[in-house]
Amino acid sequence: MKKLCIFLFCVAVTLPAVAENTFPNGMQFGVGVSGTGGLNVFAGYYNNSLLPVWLRYLGIRIDFANSDPIKSVIDSAIEHYMRDGIDVGNGVKIDDGKLDAWHSSVLIDFYPFVGGVWRITGGYSLGNTNLTTA
Repeated sequence: MKKLCIFLFCVAVTLPAVAENTFPNGMQFGVGVSGTGGLNVFAGYYNNSLLPVWLRYLGIRIDFANSDPIKSVIDSAIEHYMRDGIDVGNGVKIDDGKLDAWHSSVLIDFYPFVGGVWRITGGYSLGNTNLTTA
């Protein structure tokens, strides 16, 4: 289980950064995957040659994620972990689990170094995560 958690963490951290593409006209697109959010897709705009100069520090992104496209992978990982059940004490045993998750976000990015890859992000996010057990 420890190896699976490390693998999922590495995928969640590195894949969105590797998959992100910046196009010359300022549009950005990216695809990623995480164990708790599912398949993640975003589109954004950032142009470091805008006038007035203060607009060069700002960008905007819209982000969507859903666990349905990779549901079989997530459910099989949960099933593998809980194959014999987990005794949580007081005679309670968990035999099965399911994860359903989604989120959407509208984000404003602040790029402290114009034209750089580092950004500070703030915005509004709405979503739901349900982990059910039996």
